[in-house]
Amino acid sequence: MARLSGEQAFSALMRRRPLASNDWLMIYALPVDPPADTALGFVIPKKSLRRAVQRNRVRRWARAYWQGKSPATPHHLLVRCRGKAAWSSTQERQARYREFTQVCDQAAAVLALAQP
Repeated sequence: MARLSGEQAFSALMRRRPLASNDWLMIYALPVDPPADTALGFVIPKKSLRRAVQRNRVRRWARAYWQGKSPATPHHLLVRCRGKAAWSSTQERQARYREFTQVCDQAAAVLALAQP
């Protein structure tokens, strides 16, 4: 999976409606016109997750999830955190992970339906 980069790519994704979201996470997708690799980008502000360990953990979760369930048609994907998403205990982290996988499953289902 490639890395999403460039201001134009991020702004094009942010102008679209999210495929799936909850109170702290949104996932955007944009089909790629010339077929290329699926690219994944992140917007995880420090206001949402103050600790770098938590921001990096969300990135690892997303990379692992989307490498296993890459859409058949190439898309640019954007994972965006909002609100207060931090956790302070193992139980809260596990709850956030379950919420994360639910939102990713919803987005994957929408992408599967959108296939030609």
